[in-house]
Amino acid sequence: MLSNGTKLKVSRSYRDTGGTARTIDLGQGIANEIELIEEAVTAGARRFRACPSSSTILLLATGAYLPGLICYVVDLLCGRFIINTVLVHLMTIANHKVYSGQSLSSSEKLVFQKALILDRDGVINNDIGYVGSIERFYWCDDIIPFIKRFSSDGYRVFVVTNQSGIARGYFSEKKFLDVMDWMVGELENHEITVDAVFWCPHHPELTGICECRKPSHKMLTDLALKFQIDLNASIFVGDKDTDMLAGLSGGVGSLFQICSEGELGSETNAWQQVTSLMEIR
Repeated sequence: MLSNGTKLKVSRSYRDTGGTARTIDLGQGIANEIELIEEAVTAGARRFRACPSSSTILLLATGAYLPGLICYVVDLLCGRFIINTVLVHLMTIANHKVYSGQSLSSSEKLVFQKALILDRDGVINNDIGYVGSIERFYWCDDIIPFIKRFSSDGYRVFVVTNQSGIARGYFSEKKFLDVMDWMVGELENHEITVDAVFWCPHHPELTGICECRKPSHKMLTDLALKFQIDLNASIFVGDKDTDMLAGLSGGVGSLFQICSEGELGSETNAWQQVTSLMEIR
């Protein structure tokens, strides 16, 4: 499992075109460089009040500096994210992914995968308010067959969740992790693999403004960077507007908001509202 703020791994895992798992040693210097690039891009976004797309950050962080800077200029001019798939895949085909000063050979091109990204409270478990124990964790209807359907279709599975209950002192981060370990184990019993959980333990009024709390797209960008995920080909399911805004600014291709019958009708063209997980295809 990964939390927000976890340092980037010094090694980078990927699969070649034959499906073989490989790992490239980035070296600590390269890992530090990636972190500095991400910090600089985030600082620039705050200054110009524009969110860099996940394409921009991914290209910069992986050494494709010129196209990354071009993408960032486009982000600033447009004020919105740009499509991830075309640019990232073009750079993969052009063999411009640079690690430790060496380009990947044609047999070692990165393979970007699609993902099913889920908020936790209100999507995986019933949102009864600050769920910090297994005893208060109640599965949402149809969630297990829903995840299994997408997992069987080749989607990797991630959880991205705000957990201000930690900042409020309602439960500790260890208690939260205990619940998540149990949840992941239960899903594994149904042959479902959760690749990683990303969470924000902060609350702006208690711990100050952070970069990870949704509607920020930082956890989504971290996810794409660490696991070579094509966000434009991915699905994000949440129950709050902040979830949808994070997915929108992060460049997630398909956004679905779980809501009640009475809440239907407030959707925009940017995301779709559903009353049941089984409506999502």
